Amino acid sequence: MKMRPLALVAGIALSAVAISPKAQAQTANVDFSGSIGPACMINGTPTNGTLALFDPRTLLADATTGTPGNINVTCTGGTTFTITSVANNGTVLNSGTYANNIAGTFAEIRDGATNTPVANGDVSPNGFAALVTPVGTAGPLQAGPITNKDYKVNLSVFNLAGTPLTPGFYRVRVGVLLTPQ
Repeated sequence: MKMRPLALVAGIALSAVAISPKAQAQTANVDFSGSIGPACMINGTPTNGTLALFDPRTLLADATTGTPGNINVTCTGGTTFTITSVANNGTVLNSGTYANNIAGTFAEIRDGATNTPVANGDVSPNGFAALVTPVGTAGPLQAGPITNKDYKVNLSVFNLAGTPLTPGFYRVRVGVLLTPQ
């Protein structure tokens, strides 16, 4: 009978295991968050402009002379425009004959609908022109959203009064940056 107390304890332990409740189901919530920031896209390929002789010291590509370039833009929000460069694209603007006779290259972006300036960028290859807005200066915020809107890119290449530009073929590239806001 001495075994009975031990058997009794073993039986109770075995029955406790046999009748213990099943494991409880567990639940959890997994949260997600994210955001979509403003974005801008230049639709299609920008249209190149054409410089035309305004007078012996000035080449222009704007609404009055030559042909402005054009970019078509779509932005989910607003954006700023920045002219990042006005640079040589086949014309020597930094040294040589052309640079000696180019006092300034002024680039400007204008709203195609209102003709309002949205960014400017100026370069003086020979250092003789006063820079109003150096390249890299962001223009004012353009409210968004913007959908398939045209922006004109104007350019003037000029020399100081009385000094004609050197005859030749001038090629200039204007870099444009859109910064979604």
